[in-house]
Amino acid sequence: MKRKWENHELVEHWTIDEEDQQLIRQKRGINRLSFALLSNTGLSDADTRLSNTLKNR
Repeated sequence: MKRKWENHELVEHWTIDEEDQQLIRQKRGINRLSFALLSNTGLSDADTRLSNTLKNR
């Protein structure tokens, strides 16, 4: 994890966009918080990339 962030990097990586907000609204309770955290940390992107890589083998 990066230790020193520029303001534009913080906005780019930690702002929840409208598409993510719509997905988060579909979740309930603790799942909503978990989903928001995972989607915002980029872990879901990494998981998607890994899945796509494995499918293409």
